[in-house]
Amino acid sequence: MNEIMVEPLATRVHRILSDDIVTGRIAPGTPLIQKQLAARFDVSRTPIRDVLTQLTADGLAQLISGKGCFVSDVSRDAVTDVYTVRAALEEPAFRMVFGKHTALQLHQLRILATETLQVSPENGEEFYEASLQFHQLLMAPCPNEYLLEVLSGVWAHPIQRRITLTHRPSPDHIRHVADDHSAIVSALEHGDLESGLLALAHCNTPSSHRRSAPDA
Repeated sequence: MNEIMVEPLATRVHRILSDDIVTGRIAPGTPLIQKQLAARFDVSRTPIRDVLTQLTADGLAQLISGKGCFVSDVSRDAVTDVYTVRAALEEPAFRMVFGKHTALQLHQLRILATETLQVSPENGEEFYEASLQFHQLLMAPCPNEYLLEVLSGVWAHPIQRRITLTHRPSPDHIRHVADDHSAIVSALEHGDLESGLLALAHCNTPSSHRRSAPDA
């Protein structure tokens, strides 16, 4: 007899509220009032308190003494921290996968790099998915399953998704990322590890930290 898995109440509320915050449906600074949330989800305040505690731990909400709980903004420091961790993990993973991609995988990476350039600046979700698919396929040959597991957590982290979904990518940022992806594929095709690492490092630089290259 197959058992039907029922999602725990607090888990469901946390999932829905997290998605609302990450996608911008609930804007930064919005108060998260227990009474209103309990009414929305038709639950008592106990699971709501637990969820707000978890959202705070996730960096999606903040408790302000004497005022309550509010949706947090994405700080510059948080963006820097996420990309720093991502870069630190992707560099050794890239070294492990270098030279291990099949011809089909390289072809698919080239297609994904091209598709990134075609993403509309109005569609943060599409840009997030395009970038995620590229990096997942790029690191697919990695023999260290634990490193891949940690990387998957970083790619899917609420802050990582929120950066992309709530801050629409500019045309320049989309072009820079597409160029980085293309450069990574070219490095793989030509067996140029150092160029690949350089392009990957540039790809993992927050757009607000990028510097335009000097004129030739």
